[in-house]
Amino acid sequence: MGLGIRVLQVDDDHDVAESQAMLMRCLGANVHVAYDGKTALRIIPEFNPQLVILEIEMPDMNGCEMARRIRQMPEGKNIRLAALTGDRGARQRAAEAGVDDFFVKPIQLHDLQRLLASSVS
Repeated sequence: MGLGIRVLQVDDDHDVAESQAMLMRCLGANVHVAYDGKTALRIIPEFNPQLVILEIEMPDMNGCEMARRIRQMPEGKNIRLAALTGDRGARQRAAEAGVDDFFVKPIQLHDLQRLLASSVS
């Protein structure tokens, strides 16, 4: 289902990040994990993800700031950004920052499958 899509999973909660990555790998995605925004921004030029799934509420750099910075990168204009967060109230802030899709944790399997399938370029 993931069709070899390159996904960068960004979440400061290691358990969430790793379990989400494991699920996406089972769906056929090539997944890298970052536990903070600064690391994610360093990975992007090298890994060239088609999809970045990010947590909005992170301590070092929140997901909205990370989305803005990704959109400023040359390779960031074509990356699909999806917020996966526990903060239901962050939808508007995320959209204003350039996030394409918004999901409240936990993401449903069918939503994740659709997200992966629709992000293949």
